[in-house]
Amino acid sequence: MPYETNIKKMKDMYQSLGSTEPERIQGMYRKIDDAIDGCPDVNQGKPTMRCEDFSIKEIYEAVHPSAFPLVTGKLLSKKIMKAYNDHPRVGDQLCETFTSKLEIDRIPGFSTKGAIEIVQPGGPYQHTGVIEEKWVQIVGQKYGKILDITEETLMFDQTGQIIRRAGQIGKDAAIYREKMIMNTIQDIVGYYAWYVGNAAATSVTRTALYSTSTTAPHRTSNQITNALVNHTDINAAVVLLGLMTDEKGDPIAVGPKILLVPVALDMVANQIYKSTVIIGGANAQPNPFAGRFQVISSPYLDAQSSIIWYLGDFKSQFLWKEVIPLQVITRKDDKNDMAWERDVKAQFKIRFYGDCKATDYNQVVKSTGAV
Repeated sequence: MPYETNIKKMKDMYQSLGSTEPERIQGMYRKIDDAIDGCPDVNQGKPTMRCEDFSIKEIYEAVHPSAFPLVTGKLLSKKIMKAYNDHPRVGDQLCETFTSKLEIDRIPGFSTKGAIEIVQPGGPYQHTGVIEEKWVQIVGQKYGKILDITEETLMFDQTGQIIRRAGQIGKDAAIYREKMIMNTIQDIVGYYAWYVGNAAATSVTRTALYSTSTTAPHRTSNQITNALVNHTDINAAVVLLGLMTDEKGDPIAVGPKILLVPVALDMVANQIYKSTVIIGGANAQPNPFAGRFQVISSPYLDAQSSIIWYLGDFKSQFLWKEVIPLQVITRKDDKNDMAWERDVKAQFKIRFYGDCKATDYNQVVKSTGAV
């Protein structure tokens, strides 16, 4: 269809959506939602268009100048969020998300004062408080990128490039967040997981998350050296988790749910997990760990080692602090320095604010894989 015809059709459609600019903008939002996500009353609820099917140049020509950044922002947000959500990642299965409005959070760990205690008839209940106990600190960090739409983008209708770039930013955000979580779980340099404080401390100390130490803040070891070969190696991790205690010395009773391995060990881990009999065992002995854990593999483990693996209840140990979820912000003011100096017609800020940290050490066992 000729360019001029497309513009006229879009102008007519835009004008029909309301008598004021806010009404028309909201109408365009609904049109984009219905086309990309699917409208129950159209095409049996199936999507009728992709983000790539829209023309940013045609939108610019058809709508009011004040509406262009908003309508285009809606379109690009769809692409960014879809790319972000579609990118495969496992980090969310390994940490519990909590929302925060604070720059610095102090999270209580397991402690003596936090436990239930005997209350004598007519006697007082014991009090517990976050700052009086052992605690860990999660700070958080902001991450983001700005996407510009320039005059040249509109002049040469570079819609495909802009949409592709938007999708790449969404994908990059997913990759960056996944890397942060997986590297924190491994407690590697630059992503240290555990910052411990206590009642007497006004600051926190970075402490190795995985250790064979039995000296405070570690009370028991959470590290073994078994290569992942068969059920006996899994059993070594299970036995160690069974020794975990709180500060009173009482068992914690960890329920390991996930076996986390590098991709190099994915086949071995799944053989152990899925086999109903002991691998290499005589007389078809039943496998005590068959179907007991979920196996998750990640290339971010291979990037550090192809033999190190982990077993435990990850969500009980790791938190994702979310101050700002992934969002797309549209700059509505076109009378700015960027517009004058670089002919930028619209700007979109893509960002998230969060961090991953460990609340304690006793829910996950690490194996160095070295026999």
